[in-house]
Amino acid sequence: MPDIQPLSQEYHVFDPERREITVVVVHQTKRRYWLHALLFLATIFTTLCIGAHMQDTFNRNLGLFSDDRVTTKAAGPRGPAGIGAVPLDVTGATPTPGNAIERAKGLESTLQQQSQDMGQRIDAQTK
Repeated sequence: MPDIQPLSQEYHVFDPERREITVVVVHQTKRRYWLHALLFLATIFTTLCIGAHMQDTFNRNLGLFSDDRVTTKAAGPRGPAGIGAVPLDVTGATPTPGNAIERAKGLESTLQQQSQDMGQRIDAQTK
């Protein structure tokens, strides 16, 4: 099997002082596929490292950088103290649910009510 020769290009250059035509042959440089593979592997490696770091900080409830640490302290009567349960105020407006499931259910019911109201308004306008 013959070796594949790199493509070459010929340029004819005219020299007006000497009144001659010179042929210049430019050979295409050899492609460096190993360099492309090395850069691709470096990209994969750095992406995996950054992703692992982001997952680690997410698992530890930290921000993306070390300065973004979440503090769980609140000012109490004698200074900083741990955050505890919020006492319910039955005299005020509707209390905010304490846990995430109750908040999600409340949000879902609010969205369903708003969509029903919107549907009724649309039906009333189309009649």
